[in-house]
Amino acid sequence: MCVEAGEATIGIKTIWKVNKEHKILIEHIYWQRHLQNLLSLQKMLMKNIMKWLKIISDLKWRYLSRGCINEVDAGMPTVEPDPHPMQIAMMTQSNKSPLRSSMNQHQTKFYHHCTFTNPGIGAGLVIQDPYLSQWLKLEYPINGITTNIGSEIEAMGLALKYLSNHYRLHCGRVIIFTDCKFVINSISNKWDSDIYKLPIMNCQKILRSFNEDNAPEIYWIKGHSGIPSNDKVDASRYQCIVFVNETIHYWGSIVETRCQD
Repeated sequence: MCVEAGEATIGIKTIWKVNKEHKILIEHIYWQRHLQNLLSLQKMLMKNIMKWLKIISDLKWRYLSRGCINEVDAGMPTVEPDPHPMQIAMMTQSNKSPLRSSMNQHQTKFYHHCTFTNPGIGAGLVIQDPYLSQWLKLEYPINGITTNIGSEIEAMGLALKYLSNHYRLHCGRVIIFTDCKFVINSISNKWDSDIYKLPIMNCQKILRSFNEDNAPEIYWIKGHSGIPSNDKVDASRYQCIVFVNETIHYWGSIVETRCQD
């Protein structure tokens, strides 16, 4: 009897132990599946969040003013200075006194101008040479140029060409005045314009042919401001009846091209 009772007790304990292990296994499987579901839900949630962030970002750039867009938010690359910048050849500079020094009668002054109509009609050039008894006023016809800036550059090129042909051996101070800042800045490599690249390069080529002793000085003056010489060159582009052809013009005949005031 006791033996049967003991065997029954052992059987109950065995069943209870098996049930407990089975319950633990069931709970483990349950939580594992639950965890997998949670991970799946998390992935789905993150995917939806990224989707909505993209939609919000697109709406932000669509309705936000360009002035409020930050380069970091827009994903733009950071702009950094070039450690090896391109070397630009400097134009030949005169070693004469700067313009702010007092000017005297021994200096040769060039004033040039072009027409303000499009296309350009002509370029005027007034030369104040202390060795000439009168101001020399010349007008060059301009053909094939359809912009005012192009005419201004052409006028500068004609002035430099005339100076190169007739004042290369001049030992005094030679100054060119223009009322177009674009021409000065383009020639001195401060501005880069692809549209007028070729005529600017032609002007630079003439300037590089000079040295520090005979290089002209180029300065800007305000146009139509009552400067007599600039007013004369402004008028000479219309009134001077002598059209100079540089292919046949030479120093010996310069007095024949004077126009009376």
